[in-house]
Amino acid sequence: MTQLNILYMRMTKISERYTKLKTIFDNFCNLATAQLTDEKCTVKGITFSPKLERNYFDVSFTGKTVRFSFYVAEDKIPSLQGFVKCNPIGRDRKPIDMVIEEFTFNHQAETAFKTPDGDPLEINTQWAAGYLLLNFLRDALDK
Repeated sequence: MTQLNILYMRMTKISERYTKLKTIFDNFCNLATAQLTDEKCTVKGITFSPKLERNYFDVSFTGKTVRFSFYVAEDKIPSLQGFVKCNPIGRDRKPIDMVIEEFTFNHQAETAFKTPDGDPLEINTQWAAGYLLLNFLRDALDK
């Protein structure tokens, strides 16, 4: 068993990192919503159903609904990373056991996706959040 003081210290760091990553995920939802429901957005008909207290939000477009779910896990460093999984939602409003796409992000909101300049795509801006979400919606329509 782990020593008590080491255990408390480790669990405190996990809690703090989770809170930070959860805030980034919630912000990703809010930024994508603002970007893709803005009256100036040329893509019309995207609706969001956030359930952020349950670590997910649903997005509907052209009769399809997908769920973006958030969880954390340790990566190779080991350090907690945020994970987002995108699953289709069935007629019963439950996620189908098929992953459309998934991605990770760190505590700086950086993903493994690259911008045209080769920099990490960060999900903490409106355009990046909307861009990433649109790509996942397109992939959902293809499946």
